[in-house]
Amino acid sequence: MPRIIDRSGLSPAFPTDRQDASFWEALGRAIAAFGFLEWTLQRAIFALCGDQPAPEDEAERQAGLDAWQKDLEGALKATIGLLAAGFERAVTNHPRADKDYAAQVIADIRATAPLRNAICHACWQPVLAVVAQPFFVSRNLEVLESKIDIDIDIAWLEQLHRHVPHWLWTLWTR
Repeated sequence: MPRIIDRSGLSPAFPTDRQDASFWEALGRAIAAFGFLEWTLQRAIFALCGDQPAPEDEAERQAGLDAWQKDLEGALKATIGLLAAGFERAVTNHPRADKDYAAQVIADIRATAPLRNAICHACWQPVLAVVAQPFFVSRNLEVLESKIDIDIDIAWLEQLHRHVPHWLWTLWTR
């Protein structure tokens, strides 16, 4: 059966062959920064949910441990939007958490979640060797292309990579 695409004519680096490796490195670093942010949110949830007074009653204590395990498993499977919600719940339920401060951190993380999803899951259409236009459709059928009217270049990705630690510092400093 004849193939629609002649694979023998494709570059060995297909489909990323039309972009310079430096573009993909910058994109990878931006994505990795978001991965580290998610990892940090997971640990914050673990700590806040686990830092609770233990009930005297053995059955209540076991129920608390079971609930904590469920929280931990949920955090391990979650991406940034669900992690923000889990962090919010953990802060709400923690007796000593700074709820006002956490509310601002949560708002910032929620505001960046659509960008994180797009950066991590977009199809990148080459414009130049070091410039591309992302195409991403969200779960709500929102098209990113219409929201970002700029082409993404290495400088933009490097700026994003440098900005993600801002949320890390806010999680670590309180």
